[in-house]
Amino acid sequence: MKEQIRLLLKLQEVDERLFEARHTIKDVPGKIAVLQDQATKFDALLNEERGKVEEAMGYLREQNGMLKDEEQRIAKTKQQLQLIKNAREYAASQRQMEAVKKAKMDREEEIIKLMEAIEGSKQKLAQHEAEFAELKSHLEAEEAELTKAVKKAEARIAAMENERNQAASGIDANVLRHYEIVAGRIEPVVVPARGSVCMGCHMNIPPQLYNILFRANSLEICPSCQRIIYLEAALEEDGDSAKNNDNAQGDSSD
Repeated sequence: MKEQIRLLLKLQEVDERLFEARHTIKDVPGKIAVLQDQATKFDALLNEERGKVEEAMGYLREQNGMLKDEEQRIAKTKQQLQLIKNAREYAASQRQMEAVKKAKMDREEEIIKLMEAIEGSKQKLAQHEAEFAELKSHLEAEEAELTKAVKKAEARIAAMENERNQAASGIDANVLRHYEIVAGRIEPVVVPARGSVCMGCHMNIPPQLYNILFRANSLEICPSCQRIIYLEAALEEDGDSAKNNDNAQGDSSD
């Protein structure tokens, strides 16, 4: 039965390492999702910024088209003025042309301001695109490292699963079933008893059961928490020596 306890302790130690490795892998998809979300949000802001620049350029093209129309109207009015003989009609056409010229001048000023604003927006966009490229490169490197870590962890898990199977293969089927049932609700499952106390739930063990632990020739269960209990000294020594050592430990703890 000592060998069963040793195998159970080995199984428990492997299970603890497996839990840690699987927990690490479990967190990775969430971390990668956060990185991808950062890139997506930054890219969305860039697309919005690009859209505003395109909108401004579309408005600039519209203003240039209207400016061209005004220039054509001025040229046409000048031609008409040469043909007008009536003073009143001439004055009316002259006023109309001056109004168009004024509108043209205002539009030219607006176009200049718009071009300056667009140029500034393009420079900012170029800067933000460069920042995004750097950020994306950094995020991709982080994602690659996480993926690499997962592959390494998966390799370790595969090795530990083999190690676990080897340890489990030597454990009695009923004992292994009890271990796995208890492991589903509390951990650790296999714990030492010290000074008549289960070190899992810290409840007192009946004296008769505690005496049985010294012999280490049967598998015993804590009546309070259902953990598998054993005496550390009994795994290596005979019953009397284990009892003496345990009493010594109990005295020193007092």
